[in-house]
Amino acid sequence: MREFQQKKKRRSRISHILFSPLVIVVLAVIVVLLGRSVWNLYGKERDAATELAGAAAQNQRLLKNKATLSQEIAHLQTPEGVDEAIRSTFNVAKPGENLIIIEGSGTVATSSGQ
Repeated sequence: MREFQQKKKRRSRISHILFSPLVIVVLAVIVVLLGRSVWNLYGKERDAATELAGAAAQNQRLLKNKATLSQEIAHLQTPEGVDEAIRSTFNVAKPGENLIIIEGSGTVATSSGQ
């Protein structure tokens, strides 16, 4: 019987300590701090997801640009592509061709003989 009463006293002492206002306040502070750190991690995860979506969109744009540039490189590796590039960059003509440069202003000048 004494053994049972001693266990009961130990339990009541432990319960008294665990349910004391100081322990409850300390536990509440710990819960608030942990909750704040979890909230910060959630914010970082949202930012990372936004950046990931932006990076994926940029990746798609770069892949399209790469495909376009690859087609242009393939075209420039052909004799016709080289010829077009040279003709568009420089005002040149092949032997036997004549080069005509047309400068148009869109207005016609007339002179009067008075």
